[in-house]
Amino acid sequence: AGGAPAYVTFLNDTTIQAELPVSLPSQGTATLTVSTPAGNASTTIQLAYASPAFFGMLPGSTIPLVMDYKDQSSNVVPFRVDAQHPAVPGDHLVAQATGMGLTTTPLGGQPAPTGITPAGSAYTAQVQPNISVGATLIPSSATKATLIPGQVGVFSVEFQLPQNGVSIGSDTFSLNVSNSTTLPATLPVDAGVASITGVRNGASFAQNA
Repeated sequence: AGGAPAYVTFLNDTTIQAELPVSLPSQGTATLTVSTPAGNASTTIQLAYASPAFFGMLPGSTIPLVMDYKDQSSNVVPFRVDAQHPAVPGDHLVAQATGMGLTTTPLGGQPAPTGITPAGSAYTAQVQPNISVGATLIPSSATKATLIPGQVGVFSVEFQLPQNGVSIGSDTFSLNVSNSTTLPATLPVDAGVASITGVRNGASFAQNA
């Protein structure tokens, strides 16, 4: 693409999935060329700084891949949010997304390369996303998008589900980077279930006559 090699992540008889090289400009157009032993084919593609999309959608649904870490304590086992396992206001969530744009340069390193993200460096997005859950906006100052080591162009996006303003049942869910927004998704939400933390016998408080 644009004269630079793209990193191919998937290939079959009819489909090629590839990550565009980071050397491309953040706007305008570029020529995309596919070369095979049978010949070459080219087309023009439109470029933008970001074009975010949720990663890992549940089959046949609009629920993206979101992991729930509850209060982030060490004894919590994270779970995938779905209709049977909804998130609760106040929970710490991690979504996955692609098309988030360029990353910052890690200390002592180079900008994230095209291809598999190496371990040991925190490649955070230059522009952090805004997240909308229903009518509630989670500003970019309260989110963190970081490339996932071992994957190609996939970011983890950390945020906390607001305590107020979120519809119980299922709410709309979207992510915005540099005025570009994901396709509509849904996030199952539950009010939470009260739990008993202790029982005390009231008779133990009786006063002697």
